[in-house]
Amino acid sequence: MSEERPSGAAPKQDSPKNPSRSVGAKPAPAASDGSAMEGTLGRNGFVVERQTSRVTADAADPLVNPEEPGGGADLSPGSDAKTASRSSGWSGGDEDRSDIATSEVDVDTSSYLEDFEELLSSEVTVDVDAMRTAACRGISHKVRGEVWLYLLGVRPSSKHAAIERTKQLEEHYNRIEKVCVDSKRIAFEARKLRDKDNVYQDEEVIRRIRSVVSAYINDRGVTFTANLVRLACPIAAVIELDAEAFAAFCAVMDQINELESIAERSSKCLSMIRGSLPELAQHCEDEDLDLRASIQDWLQGMLVLNIPLESSLILWDLYIARGFWYHSYMCVGMLEAIQDRLDEVDEQEFRHTMNYIPITQIHEVIVAADNLFASRQTST
Repeated sequence: MSEERPSGAAPKQDSPKNPSRSVGAKPAPAASDGSAMEGTLGRNGFVVERQTSRVTADAADPLVNPEEPGGGADLSPGSDAKTASRSSGWSGGDEDRSDIATSEVDVDTSSYLEDFEELLSSEVTVDVDAMRTAACRGISHKVRGEVWLYLLGVRPSSKHAAIERTKQLEEHYNRIEKVCVDSKRIAFEARKLRDKDNVYQDEEVIRRIRSVVSAYINDRGVTFTANLVRLACPIAAVIELDAEAFAAFCAVMDQINELESIAERSSKCLSMIRGSLPELAQHCEDEDLDLRASIQDWLQGMLVLNIPLESSLILWDLYIARGFWYHSYMCVGMLEAIQDRLDEVDEQEFRHTMNYIPITQIHEVIVAADNLFASRQTST
């Protein structure tokens, strides 16, 4: 499987000088904590503000090493999710959407909504660093869309600048054609998503997915794949303004396209599985179960198709806060959570389980991923 990349994209190791992402870059003033603030005129036609934090992922880990050629670091030049939190203090969001299949979260998170509302209520400037830290504990669905916009750099931290930014986004989006030759296929793929997630039966969400993906194809000149629809779904489900949903989708795709190829990431995932789940790895080999194909599918679609939407949104809270490089650890954590169900399955049952993951306690997956990440840092 090949990863979605805009045609003519520059090699990742050269991305700091990629003209499509840094034309008109402004000088980077120093932030109060010693980190650098960057402003870049992105391919969306608007300035993206981001802060390069001093807190980075351990360069010794090949999955997060920004110096390794093609490395999937959270500090990639196009990424606004700069901070790789070492904390395992995730608690989920106080999810209250009755129309979405929910995961069972046995943690009281009622106070987290108040934390985000306090951050968002600032009259002058939103503290995006504090918001990113809080997001690693989970985001309430009531404010999720707004928080994602800040963490992705779509909205600037300045409340005054945010008003002007929204106008710029709408003007740019209105200039893009929202229909492409694949529009019907986009809607068809969207309707094929998990039928238990009622949000995918919402005509407004389907329309937004079709418009955003069509605009992305026309604006970036990329070829349609069903995977674009998968990756647009979380954005379309939580961000209601089309122009902002489009900008957020572009920001997410920019981050994902900075990662290593699917083949490289799947090989590293399989290596981690052999190290942390040796019995499962041996079982798959003995029974000729195609673990690699399933892992590649998980990596390419970010598990959007494989788990209930609410669980997927909880994972995306972490990806947007930390960086999409963290998804590789989440895949291994997911396998650890369901390994008992894979002990005595045949090939058909294996494929079905991997395609429709029987997970209800998504926090167990996150804890497993955090523990795996921590163990790799201490062992290097």
